[in-house]
Amino acid sequence: MFNEPVIEISTREVTTITPETSVAKAIGIMEKNNFHNLVVLAGDGDSSGRGSSSGRRSGGSSRGGRSGGRGGVGGGRGGRGGACSEIYHVCMQDLLVVSNPESSVEGVMFKPHCVYKDTTTLDAICELVDSGQRAAPVTAGDGKLVGIVSEYDFMKRGAGSVILSEVKAAEIMSRDLVCVEETESIGRARSIMRKNNIGRLLVVDADGKLRGIVTSGDILKIYKPMRKTTVGEVKGENIPIMEQPVSLVMSSPVTTASPDASLAEVASLLQEHDIRGVPIVSGEVSEGRKEGEGAGKGEGAGKGEGEREE
Repeated sequence: MFNEPVIEISTREVTTITPETSVAKAIGIMEKNNFHNLVVLAGDGDSSGRGSSSGRRSGGSSRGGRSGGRGGVGGGRGGRGGACSEIYHVCMQDLLVVSNPESSVEGVMFKPHCVYKDTTTLDAICELVDSGQRAAPVTAGDGKLVGIVSEYDFMKRGAGSVILSEVKAAEIMSRDLVCVEETESIGRARSIMRKNNIGRLLVVDADGKLRGIVTSGDILKIYKPMRKTTVGEVKGENIPIMEQPVSLVMSSPVTTASPDASLAEVASLLQEHDIRGVPIVSGEVSEGRKEGEGAGKGEGAGKGEGEREE
């Protein structure tokens, strides 16, 4: 288990763009294909026809993750991974804060850590965690792009793992959660995601009870940078879209798991519902910290205990 070369579980047809691609076009590609990031090829490797299946099937925010890194260059474990001179990434969160949609993605793209195609899946997972990325280009010995691997691919692989079936979610879940109140604006939720380098937020009511979850993908669906929106489109009110309450775009009810669920069960749940994170709850509600507060309100009967991300 996890000993096969990572190329075997990678997506090999990778949609790519060039540094000259406009932000508006990149967002359009992401929205159409449900991508979370795009691979950018520069120099002699320029291409705009093939590209990153780096959305729900092969992606996620390139710069998210527990490490909180910017997807920077770094050597990983057990392979020839590292900086790729002509391969770059651009992620959804960065595009959502660009003020000029006609500007190129060159201003927000970054060099990702790349994984060598013959690296074992286990070592590739370690490299991805160490880099702080959620997806990584897969390269051949000459540095040529041959695929992309993401948290989704690892999640799918781990769903049947005997090893993961012996580890409980409570052992590795995040406990210091960042939440937003359901009455806060969509723009506020976007800013919190950007500040904390995350791709999703738990949405709670005034009492801290879990009411929904909002992702950068949810915001992307209503964010149209190619025009300035001055009238609310959701309810027809004279309120800018980004000032509408986040409750209007959140997903509810929320798929959750218990602290005693195994990681294999959590992986299966994420794959089944095509999602990137699952709140771990010991009852019917969940609590976390709102932006600006200190640590989460802790554990207890009926309280959310953390969130598991794959």
